[in-house]
Amino acid sequence: MIVIHPSISAWTHHVLTESLTFTFMVWIFVFLYEFLMSREKKNIYILLLILVFYSTIRDVNAYYVVSFIAIFIILFYYKYISKLTFIVVGSILILSFLFSNYTANNARNTIENNEKMTFQANGKTIASRWMFPFMNIMGHVVLNNPVLFEYMKKEGMPVNDALLKHKNAWGGQGWYTDPDLQDIRDWVVESGKYTYMKFLITHPRYTFGRIYLHRHHVFHYSMVEQKWFYRNYLPGYKADNIFTYSTIKNMTIYKILFFVLLVIIFFSLILRKTIFNIHTIPILILLLPIGLLAIVTYHGDAVDLFRHTLIVPFLIKTTMFMLIYVLGNELFSKKN
Repeated sequence: MIVIHPSISAWTHHVLTESLTFTFMVWIFVFLYEFLMSREKKNIYILLLILVFYSTIRDVNAYYVVSFIAIFIILFYYKYISKLTFIVVGSILILSFLFSNYTANNARNTIENNEKMTFQANGKTIASRWMFPFMNIMGHVVLNNPVLFEYMKKEGMPVNDALLKHKNAWGGQGWYTDPDLQDIRDWVVESGKYTYMKFLITHPRYTFGRIYLHRHHVFHYSMVEQKWFYRNYLPGYKADNIFTYSTIKNMTIYKILFFVLLVIIFFSLILRKTIFNIHTIPILILLLPIGLLAIVTYHGDAVDLFRHTLIVPFLIKTTMFMLIYVLGNELFSKKN
């Protein structure tokens, strides 16, 4: 008889596709490490297959997967893979990203003005995958931020009393049925997402500043900030191990690990140790796209922020543990 801890049971029940995302991420780390150590081609093929599946589980995963091209560039530079393998792998990753992005954005190109809802609401796909989250952003972000509101208005967003009444409204609360919002719906389909993305790119202070301002939410290191989320979505969940993503004292562990990494880097440079080689650099590179993932998940939807960002602290902690492990092997192996 297999007994599942109540924390795990509650977690897997509520995070839905995030469960698969976490599982695949662990196997991605495993087979990347196995390939680095063994150089067996079968590991690279398995890793590639997992990455393709990973990118199709959730559209946001595709942004993380495409960043693995940087890792394969390193492997190619160190002659761990051939030129043909690099081209094939890179092409497959790009195609998987494009496929995931297309299915997320082109389910339909219009919003029908009727009583049906979106795919996420009741299974009737009448709009693109991104539409419902974007309506959440409209109600909870655009209408609550004067700078963003004026920017969108200047870029052609129609404004009327019906729109202003939807301040703090979620995507399903009248956005698709109110006839007075027809102009808004048309503009959203034609220019809404593009305009919002342009704002995020041209206003880095806002884009990164909001991440810092809500760092407790994005990186899940303060249970105090998330009582409502855990009470309603994860009843029975308990933060009781170092991989848990929500305890303040656990965050201290990762701060210590971060400074340990800095010390190792400092002394390795002084002592001219060649520990930052093909075994360590690809893992170190994994830390870079986590920032991109945090931006995409935070600014991509205004609802269930805690659930959408669950993968961010998990990736940070897992990557740091893996890096510490590999660095330890490099520092204390016989060849050194």
